[in-house]
Amino acid sequence: MARRHAQLAPVSGVALPATGPGNEPAQARQMRGVARGGALSLVGSGVSAVFTLATTLVVTHGLTQREAGQFFAATSLFLLAESIVISGATTGVVYFIARARSTGHPVDVRRSLWRAAVPVLVASFAVTLTSPAWGPTMARWLSGRQGALAESALVLLFLALPFAATSDLSLAATTGFATMRPTVAVERVGRPLVQFVAVAAVVGTHNPVYVALAWVGPYLLSSLVAVAWLGHLVRSDTVGDVDAGTDSVSEALSWRRFWSFTGPRGLATVAQLMLQRLDIVLVGVLKGPVDAALYTAATRFLVVGQLVANSLVTVVQPRMASWFATGDTAAVARVYQVAAGWSCMLVWPFYLCCAWLAPYWLVIFGRHYTSASLAVEILAVSMLFASATGLVSLVLIMAGRTTWNLVDTAGSLAVNVGLDVWLIPRLGILGAAIGWSAAIVVSNGVPLAQIWHSLRLHPFGSGVRTVTLLCGVWLAALPAVVVAVAGRSLASMLIACTVGVVAYLVGIRRVRATLDLSAFAVSWKSRVRP
Repeated sequence: MARRHAQLAPVSGVALPATGPGNEPAQARQMRGVARGGALSLVGSGVSAVFTLATTLVVTHGLTQREAGQFFAATSLFLLAESIVISGATTGVVYFIARARSTGHPVDVRRSLWRAAVPVLVASFAVTLTSPAWGPTMARWLSGRQGALAESALVLLFLALPFAATSDLSLAATTGFATMRPTVAVERVGRPLVQFVAVAAVVGTHNPVYVALAWVGPYLLSSLVAVAWLGHLVRSDTVGDVDAGTDSVSEALSWRRFWSFTGPRGLATVAQLMLQRLDIVLVGVLKGPVDAALYTAATRFLVVGQLVANSLVTVVQPRMASWFATGDTAAVARVYQVAAGWSCMLVWPFYLCCAWLAPYWLVIFGRHYTSASLAVEILAVSMLFASATGLVSLVLIMAGRTTWNLVDTAGSLAVNVGLDVWLIPRLGILGAAIGWSAAIVVSNGVPLAQIWHSLRLHPFGSGVRTVTLLCGVWLAALPAVVVAVAGRSLASMLIACTVGVVAYLVGIRRVRATLDLSAFAVSWKSRVRP
């Protein structure tokens, strides 16, 4: 019990425990566990990114720009509504399930699920049942004056809302059991694959009802699989049973306790998704569906970096909840810095190459989409900063500062909406890109200052510094020199990016110890050893 109530002590992000014989095995196990789960999650994220991009390509090539813009605006509205009805319950179940299992209170696992599921299901069914009343008005609002998004298509999306909420909540709960397999199999591989196949099969009809049904239908299947998988984990879990007798004297996980943590995070989650999706809707309303389609294509490359970040968050989240619960802030400090280095290592080359090659790769969506290249460059630069800050919001949340997280996210949303409303009518999608970039800087910079000041934690360890140097030389300075000498042609940019990536990978190999990449090798060997 004493360990359970250990106080959170500020720990320097760089002054980690000595790596003597007593500490090294624990650190090695921590990083090996993160590496194993992270590798599986990253593979799943890669598959998801491929099928998400493929679905976008199918829509942009199979529909007119106006039809594509209407579809993207409608699906963005659906995902925003799902975030609202879930209200952060996904974070709550991971946090409390991980804590219950680490402190030996198995009854709180079921309590967590019950306290999360009931409000989410009630809210999702309420939205679904009322959608026929407000759906037609919303459809006309999204479609603009020069065409109508089929009213039944939008209503059809919201009929699947309870299934989507159930699927995401159940998969989030499975990660609280420290396993990534359900999330990877269902959310990152299964559902995107089925969505791509279904949308590709019907997009040629140009019927919004069929396309909407193909996109949202896989949520029904994923919800059934997710619930069954979660039920199996709950029935077979034995970790919490080690000290099950202490549950009678544990602090009861009441509704108030669960939602006092989860409620602020829920509002922050809504604001976070609005940061990612609302600008598409605003572009559609303020400039029309054609511009909404352009902006959607320009922002699709961001999905890759977001999936990498989400992969690390999903793996680290239950572990951080356990470490904060037991007062092991040294583990938090170490994993936070290493994960930030991994994130930069994986996504910075991608973002930099996307920025240099933006005028050329956008043509894959169609020749009319290349005008969005400047928006891509602006967003790519802002995402470099977001990647460098690492899992900053996760650290803040797992430390129990969900109210801080809510205020931070609300502030960044206000910046985004304010700049969007001001700039989109004047600059179009370029104004939307500026607004989102400013919001990205605020949403990552403010919590970084907070955890640095209050917890003495920061992500700028040797890994981030090393990646910054390598990318700065080979993927920022080298292409800039090539542009100055040979101009910004497709051939010159391909040569510069190719040479830069090869040199970068050689450099990464030489400094792999600094980045703790050995954890992946050890994790792999431990899995394949007979």
